[in-house]
Amino acid sequence: MGRDKNSSGNAIPELTEEEDTMARYRIGARLIAAGFLNQIQRNKVLARQNALNAEGEHLRFGELAMRMGFCTAEQVESLPGYLGDKLVSAGLITPAQRRLLITWQGRLRKKGIVIRFGDLTISEGFCTAAEIEAVISIDPRACCGT
Repeated sequence: MGRDKNSSGNAIPELTEEEDTMARYRIGARLIAAGFLNQIQRNKVLARQNALNAEGEHLRFGELAMRMGFCTAEQVESLPGYLGDKLVSAGLITPAQRRLLITWQGRLRKKGIVIRFGDLTISEGFCTAAEIEAVISIDPRACCGT
């Protein structure tokens, strides 16, 4: 964890500001789709998150949305499990690595290459297949949607 190189020893490319922002929108979009949050609330959470980041305090979107009173822990936890989120929760990858992998996955899709998040995580050396299988065995929903 915390590495700045992939398994090939190549430096991990920095995300563009747009890519980083898009990766962070995902939980907001999921909360909106589930009817737990609206667009205005999402934008307020993102604005507050950006302000906190500038001050050196980093809170996850869902946690901040709960603190701001826009949704409950039960609502956030009821969202379908996403493998990237579960790997971060398990301490196997960092939030920055999750965002990078999501971005790489998107870049590959634009080139017509479809690769599952878990397979990309393994191929880049962030996790082993056994670690991913262990996370999925705890919450089978984690394999869906990424």
